[in-house]
Amino acid sequence: MPTNFWYVANSFPNNWWNNLSLSDRTMATNLVENQLAGYNFLSYGALGDQPGRHQWKYLSDWQTLPQDSYIAAWKFLPRNYTMSVGGFTVNGFSSGSAFPFPTTNTLPSGAIAPPPLYFVAFNYLGQLTTNGIDPSYVDEYIPLAQGNVAFGYNGATKTPNLTTVTAAGITETPLNNSVNSMFNLVHIDALTGRARLEFQKVQ
Repeated sequence: MPTNFWYVANSFPNNWWNNLSLSDRTMATNLVENQLAGYNFLSYGALGDQPGRHQWKYLSDWQTLPQDSYIAAWKFLPRNYTMSVGGFTVNGFSSGSAFPFPTTNTLPSGAIAPPPLYFVAFNYLGQLTTNGIDPSYVDEYIPLAQGNVAFGYNGATKTPNLTTVTAAGITETPLNNSVNSMFNLVHIDALTGRARLEFQKVQ
C-alpha cells in the first residue's frame, strides 16, 4: 500500500475516486492507516475459469504488518532504483494500474484506471515473475523498517484524513534502521518463491 494512493495523476478528487461506490470510498479511506504497512493477495483467475475469461480476484481481506513496522519508503521508488543493504542489492518495487483497487468492484469495464499498486508477482509454478508467466531469475528483497507513518484523523468522524503524507511524516526509529546494521529483509528466492528473513548476524 503506497502513501497518498488517492492522488491519481497528482489530483484529488479525480475520476477514479468519483466513480467509487460509497462502500468502496469508505474502504479506501479506512486504508489510509495502512500506508506502507498494508498488503493483500490477488490472483488473475481461478480454477474453473473459461479460457480467456480470467478476472482479478482478491484472496483475502487487507492485512497489515505489526504495529510500528512498515515497508521502507524507499522500496516504493522505481524498479531500477537500487540500494545496498547488508551486502544485498535491493531494487524498488514493480508497479502497475491493472489491479482493481480497493476491491474487485472498482474497475467497471476497465474504464477508470485505479492508483498504481506495488507488487511482487508469482507464476503458476510459484516462481517470481514480471509478466505472470516467465521466471524473473532475480531474487526479491522487501526491507522492513521500524518507526511511524504519520497521517491525520478527523476528530468528529474518527476516520483517517485524506491528507498528504510527506517524507517528514515517515520516521524510522532508530534512524535509518532499514539500511544500517539493524536491517531486516524479507528475501524471496526467484526460482522457488520461498521467503526467509535476512538480518545482521552477530558472530
